[in-house]
Amino acid sequence: MYTVYGGANCTYCKQAVALLEMNGLDFQYKDIYDEVEDGGSICAATRTVRDELFELAQNMNLPLPRSIPQIFLDAGDDFVYIGGFTELKKSLE
Repeated sequence: MYTVYGGANCTYCKQAVALLEMNGLDFQYKDIYDEVEDGGSICAATRTVRDELFELAQNMNLPLPRSIPQIFLDAGDDFVYIGGFTELKKSLE
């Protein structure tokens, strides 16, 4: 399953979603501006999906993302960084 981190007004994010749909591939879309559920704990700062993306990048020893979309593939035993729309398109050719 693919995970697309994007934003509502991002043209490349919309194209990535359309490409995945057109190819009949399973994916989840996460808007980087949405808040993350933290299981009900009270914290001073609100966490967003963007924070989740940055943590994921750090855990995978990737540079911090500077653009969207950021696309990952959960391939069972591996969680693979694909890149942006261009890299996704290339990987599906």
